[in-house]
Amino acid sequence: MKKIFKLLVLLLFSTISLTTFAGEQGFYIGGSLGYTDSDLLSDSEEDAIDRGIAEWGAVGVTATYDDDENDLGFKFFAGYNINEYFGVEAAYVNLGDVTADASLSYLAETLTVDVEAEADGFSFAGVARYPIYDRTEVFAKVGLFVWEADADASATFGGVTASESYEDDGTDIMFGFGASYAMTTNISVRGEWERYALDDYDVDLFSVGVQYYF
Repeated sequence: MKKIFKLLVLLLFSTISLTTFAGEQGFYIGGSLGYTDSDLLSDSEEDAIDRGIAEWGAVGVTATYDDDENDLGFKFFAGYNINEYFGVEAAYVNLGDVTADASLSYLAETLTVDVEAEADGFSFAGVARYPIYDRTEVFAKVGLFVWEADADASATFGGVTASESYEDDGTDIMFGFGASYAMTTNISVRGEWERYALDDYDVDLFSVGVQYYF
């Protein structure tokens, strides 16, 4: 009976330790890998492109448009839990690439346009967290995203190609939410969704990562 009691006490304090760890530990670092979904065009813009393709087709011009708004994204982050419920976090975030291709063909001539853009930056956010099970907590964050974007565009017509590069940067809002699970007293895994604004465009990052507590 005494052994069973000691075992129960040990399990109880182990659970309390993990619960405390999940919300109150101080500094942590980590990395996440995931999937990006970029809001390259609005629904109205996509409808306008479809109408344009149909109108060109009516006069004998073959027009095409295609884009890829999804890519691999990743981030490295570091944070500090001020207490069980609040903390701060900074991260380097790479949002991957987006591409778009368009062409117009009439008789024997074809004009093609190719665009590729990529964006990355640093986020600084406040984090609110709440433990829901012994080893699990949910969290939400909101902050700023300081970003840079680069784009390369090329156009080819009649065997001649012209290209141009563009750069842009800015500071916009970011926010997200997720959940983490404490595997040990020092290591947690977490999954989250985040939205990063880049001027008029939004990029969503769905990621899974590992964080290490000091």
